[in-house]
Amino acid sequence: MSDELVVTDSAVLGLVPAAGLDPAPLSTFTPSEGPEHVRGYCSTDWLGQAVRRFGLAPDPTGTVVIHTTGFDIDIVRQLATARPPALPVLTALDAAASLDPRERGLGLQVLQVALERWT
Repeated sequence: MSDELVVTDSAVLGLVPAAGLDPAPLSTFTPSEGPEHVRGYCSTDWLGQAVRRFGLAPDPTGTVVIHTTGFDIDIVRQLATARPPALPVLTALDAAASLDPRERGLGLQVLQVALERWT
């Protein structure tokens, strides 16, 4: 699972304590060992395998959120795990969509800085 799922951790934005997970290696992850909430990205092709392998089922109140993407997963990993001076753009996008106003505000600030650096 470590190569297929890229976990975003809002701790890299400096708002919340780290979940205790390195964003990449989840090969031995089980729900009883992991953090309370996991948010990550996988390739569209891998999702079906993950559903079958881990017995995943839709649950709006669940603690695991998996987004699918058609992007190269290595690029997704770079966007999610960038450390200063680079910015974790993917993690900032997740935070900017949060219902928590502090997390959303921080995500928007990081995205603004990224846009300013790019232009």
